[in-house]
Amino acid sequence: MKSVRCFRWVKDDMTSEHDPQTKWIIGEWKKCEGTIEACDNGLHACKKPMQSMSNVFGDRWFLAEARGTIVEKDDKFASSEMRLIKEIPSMIWKRFALFCAKQGLKFYEKEYPNDKRVSECIQATEDFLD
Repeated sequence: MKSVRCFRWVKDDMTSEHDPQTKWIIGEWKKCEGTIEACDNGLHACKKPMQSMSNVFGDRWFLAEARGTIVEKDDKFASSEMRLIKEIPSMIWKRFALFCAKQGLKFYEKEYPNDKRVSECIQATEDFLD
């Protein structure tokens, strides 16, 4: 059976935001019964990391694998089977968020040249992560 690598968020307690009964264990396949329909029924994830960053439903980010029935919708999909492969360290997505904030700072400063709160916040975040 062909599988798809994907990215998925789960809560700190390893449950899903929209299905608190499902307890995720790394490496263990989960199965969803019934008709698979994105945003309605299935195990949800995104194929690309950037898409996953737009669908954060949890506190921990994982590389995952999906198989079986896969139904795509917009930037995500639902599958009948999925497993978590490896947790992506939080420092990676925190650094990515900082990178995005730094990229957008020039637009904010152009509109509000005398407001240094955002740049100071970005600097404080960078100092903290360092």
